[in-house]
Amino acid sequence: RVSASPGDEPRDALGGQDFIYSQRSGVSESLFKGDLLGVDADVASGDLRARGESSRDLSFIRGEYYVPERFLERFAAHVAKNYLVVDEADDGDESSSSSRSGLRAAGVPLILGIWGGKGCGKSFNVELCCRDMGITPFVVSAGELEDPVAGEPGALLRRRYVAAANEAARRGKPTVLVINDLDAGVARFKDDKITVNNQIVQASLMNLCDNPTRVSLGARRADSRAWDSRDERDPSEADPVFQRRDALVGSVRCLRVPIVVTGNDFSRLYAPLTRAGRMDLWHWEPSREEIASMLHQTLQDAEETGAVGYGGVEDARALVARFPDQPLDFFAAARAMCADDAVRDWLMSVGSDPERVRAALVGRRGAAEACEERSTKPFVLKPRQDVSLPALLRAAARVAAEQQHVLDVNLAREYVNAWTEDLTTAEIRQRRRADAARARAPEARNVLDAFENERAEKRKTLRADAEARALAETNALAKSNADYLMEVSAEAARLGLTTAIEIGVSTRSDADEAAVLEAEAERVCESERAWETWDCVECYRARKENPSLTLFVDVRPKKAFDRETVKGAINCPAAVTRGTVAEPVTEKDVDGAVAALRSSAAFSKKSAFEILVVVGDGGGDGGYARDALRAFHDVISSSDHLSDYLKLVEMRDGIDGWLKRYTPGGAPRPRYVGYGKDNEETMFTASN
Repeated sequence: RVSASPGDEPRDALGGQDFIYSQRSGVSESLFKGDLLGVDADVASGDLRARGESSRDLSFIRGEYYVPERFLERFAAHVAKNYLVVDEADDGDESSSSSRSGLRAAGVPLILGIWGGKGCGKSFNVELCCRDMGITPFVVSAGELEDPVAGEPGALLRRRYVAAANEAARRGKPTVLVINDLDAGVARFKDDKITVNNQIVQASLMNLCDNPTRVSLGARRADSRAWDSRDERDPSEADPVFQRRDALVGSVRCLRVPIVVTGNDFSRLYAPLTRAGRMDLWHWEPSREEIASMLHQTLQDAEETGAVGYGGVEDARALVARFPDQPLDFFAAARAMCADDAVRDWLMSVGSDPERVRAALVGRRGAAEACEERSTKPFVLKPRQDVSLPALLRAAARVAAEQQHVLDVNLAREYVNAWTEDLTTAEIRQRRRADAARARAPEARNVLDAFENERAEKRKTLRADAEARALAETNALAKSNADYLMEVSAEAARLGLTTAIEIGVSTRSDADEAAVLEAEAERVCESERAWETWDCVECYRARKENPSLTLFVDVRPKKAFDRETVKGAINCPAAVTRGTVAEPVTEKDVDGAVAALRSSAAFSKKSAFEILVVVGDGGGDGGYARDALRAFHDVISSSDHLSDYLKLVEMRDGIDGWLKRYTPGGAPRPRYVGYGKDNEETMFTASN
């Protein structure tokens, strides 16, 4: 039998009570535990096992990298401040927080929040600073901030903080806790639902900021295991030299460890977490000179590994100047694409023989020893990369083209039903200004309202003055025209002539006058064509009155037809779109349109259609739509069974004219609602 701790009933070590648990819970058993050493067995304590909360190994960072001086200074100052301050000068008096440096714990933020755009090197520069300064980082990623078990991410964060404190006290090296992409793990975004873990993680960070030397690891129960299978042993008992149990169950004392978090938009975090005193917010946006310096060091290191053609820092500056709005990761992608070109050339030299490819990649021996043979030198020469300025510019142009291609194509518009456009930057700023105005004090809102009312009154006054001046000018012009009319009439009466004179004042601008004249000229040309020209309203009425006798033929390219067209129309493309989305090239294919028309239902002998409406892009003479109409007219005229009853009609203004007044399905749009850039919001009331 074993004698348990006071208050527990005696139990069998191998019967009613688990042996491993008995060793962990302080049971005195000389047979298994030993009187000489007086320690727990490793099977229960885990002293000799690998630590669960290990530090980040930075040995994977090879080569020389340039860290901008202001980034290094900001990081070093934050770490130094947190190690210079002493949070507890006396165990019994927490209010006497001070240090030999004169810094008070209440004035030193525990967290440094580095935020900025994507790909500007926030996380990587933090790791480089840790490597260069000899600091051991304990890293938490955004993916670890969520777990099926409620509260586990917060507990993991606290355990890793305590593990960093243990490492600093045991090895005498400074440590930091790094949380990458914090906003991606716990921030609030549109249509997101907050979880209990999000709340606990942010509350744990706030508690660490307020009590950086007292960490709660959760309460312990005497009737349950003291550690979970996923965790290491209880950190509170790891090293009693610098750490002691607090009077509060589950709370431990430890060293202060600075925390560094990175992210893109910290405005999405819980506001009390980012307040002054808890988090030191710093926006990192490297300048073009800093990007050029970091890129220069990377390319210079690549030249030492066999790359050729690099011309020094001037090449790096020229590359950054050519793409001034791109972040750091863009130039890293361009550098990697230069390696892709070299690898392709190298593979061409290896050939397609499987044995040569295997030997070139993993060595001459069998696949079982591939891992060992990766370190041996293949018998084929390694590729030499071209990192000259022209090669870098070509690679960067390809990367930029792919980025723009993704933005231009935007396939979600075609694949997602009920697609809604995101707010523009101007709309977001306007909404934020309105929210900020509402959040101000009532007195400030009153001042702002008075200022806006005064500006509105001034605008009304200026508008009224302008209208009065315009009316006076109109009256003066009308009076001068009337005087001229009277003079001409008197002269005509004196000579006995009868003259008709058109007078009046035109309110249309020169552009409107030119548009009216152009429209009138177009009407004259329409009357001289061999086919009829209808507007979209006439085409709509013809299909509504005789849907079985009217056929719409869309002659636009197939991609435009697939994106949007009139419901029920057939496609006889008279043009083909080639090239990229950014630089499309349209080539005419009238013969293809004629062939498609001949194979359609409208050209069969059993066709019952009497009206053939051609829908184009609205282009005039010289466009592919007008050429297709001429070809269709020739085909219909040469056909014996179609020339007698089939009427060829051109839709005026093409598909744009139809979509301004009707939906693709043929439903009329509400009044005062346009299409595309002319779209206006409709106000529906009880009267309309």
